[in-house]
Amino acid sequence: MSWNANEATDFLDLKATVYQARFQAEPAEGVTTEFGVRYFDALERQQYHEPRGLIDTDDDGVMDSSLRELRDQQRKTDGFTVSGMATYAHTIGGMENKILVGGDWYRENANFWAHTVGRNDVPILALDNPVYGLSGADFYDLDALPLRETDSQSTKYGFYIQDQLSLTEQFTLVGGLRYDSYKDEDTIGGANYDDNEISFRAGLIYQPQEDISLYASWSESFEPQSISSQDPLAGGPFNPITGEQIEAGIKVALLDGRLQASAAAYQIKRQNLLQLDPNGDSTDGVDDMAPIGEVTAKASTLSSPQT
Repeated sequence: MSWNANEATDFLDLKATVYQARFQAEPAEGVTTEFGVRYFDALERQQYHEPRGLIDTDDDGVMDSSLRELRDQQRKTDGFTVSGMATYAHTIGGMENKILVGGDWYRENANFWAHTVGRNDVPILALDNPVYGLSGADFYDLDALPLRETDSQSTKYGFYIQDQLSLTEQFTLVGGLRYDSYKDEDTIGGANYDDNEISFRAGLIYQPQEDISLYASWSESFEPQSISSQDPLAGGPFNPITGEQIEAGIKVALLDGRLQASAAAYQIKRQNLLQLDPNGDSTDGVDDMAPIGEVTAKASTLSSPQT
């Protein structure tokens, strides 16, 4: 048996165009530069049924059906990115040193509108032997429903610097920092959200021999919430997502690099991640969100030898 919350008439139509260019040059000995630009625009049209929780229809203690909403919505987005970086390799006190500096700037304009047929007006769907064909866009006067619309502009930019210093033939030290800033503007409601942060990273590489590398690294991250999540109707505004990652591993490249393998273990901690609030009210057409708190992920990876 197969089960799907959607009806056969539901659809998602996406049209997107992307243009990008990249330029690389070596203007002087030991200096390399890279510059890139990217533009995109996308139009996404959707009509689909969203599950909104399970219910017990016969009071036997078993959840047997799903509540649903019908979403009729459109997203129009365009964005432009500019990025550049430069590296300078030189020697300090007999030690090889490579400095990396760079920056990026991004602007996105987004328009969204939606009609929502609430869970009380859409027939429930049984989990066992579901009956389809009782709901769809043609069953409702969508234009008569309240229209929810958002229009926003997001601007983000950042600068970073990294230094890689070969302490000896076996040990290499890496350290760097990044500054990020963002501003989100709700051009309909007039609300603005902005913040900035400095994050750091550091690492150590040990090569007992040329074809074997052992490494350990630590890094921080900073990511603003999407502007849709900042909507007061969704429970916003919320603090940005922050994170920390610790990783250690080994890389092997034998036979002049023709045979490669690697293994790694890492731990990632992230704060202020959002999830749908199961106790929230979406009758206003906006899904309520709630912060999870801190989430920790631990894993190890092993890649098979490649030739």
